[in-house]
Amino acid sequence: MHPAILMELPNERRLLNGFRFRYKAVSTWLQHLLLDAALPPEALETDIKYFQSSAEFSAELFQLAVAVHPRTFHPVIKAFDSPASLWFAIEYLGSQYMLATSGLLGSAKIEGKRELTNKLIQELDKLANLELPPPKALHLLTVEESARLAYTLPGASLLVAAALLAKADPEFDSVYYRKFIKSQKRYVNKWRNCKEVPMVWLNPKTGELVSTAKHKKLPRRL
Repeated sequence: MHPAILMELPNERRLLNGFRFRYKAVSTWLQHLLLDAALPPEALETDIKYFQSSAEFSAELFQLAVAVHPRTFHPVIKAFDSPASLWFAIEYLGSQYMLATSGLLGSAKIEGKRELTNKLIQELDKLANLELPPPKALHLLTVEESARLAYTLPGASLLVAAALLAKADPEFDSVYYRKFIKSQKRYVNKWRNCKEVPMVWLNPKTGELVSTAKHKKLPRRL
């Protein structure tokens, strides 16, 4: 876990507040999607509405965890005592990775939104074709790959376990796996086309915010 860091620069605080808003917005939608909680009026009347697809992405990941956890013997999956704890770990580590690559907790990884979403679609296409990545010995990993693995191991393990189950069980493939892949593609495309949710980073050299929102002001929530 990262130690507490004092956000001294105004743009550091702006970016952190943007993440806080995102997490609150996604949480509002998840309570509706997973717990059947009523949507508050602001969910449809404020910027919270723009994070519906992010919450739907997360909710489908939870449903996949529920389907995979009792059916697999994958050691990483079984290290978690429930689908909810597995899903929470994936979400937590994903959030840590986002904070790190935004420049708040590490070096900013500036990457275009379209470039990133194209990569995600390509990975989903591979999973749809049940193309699993070849195993690689841990001692052969680069420093960057090792750092990324620490953030993505539970999520990657869930996807691999789901793909293996889909290969072995046509019913699981049609009922759970295909539905998950299709829904994730749909949500990635919705996020890519949503101009109101740009990607934003902190430039470590200048302290300025860098955004994919070309020729537009940053959202007021930042």
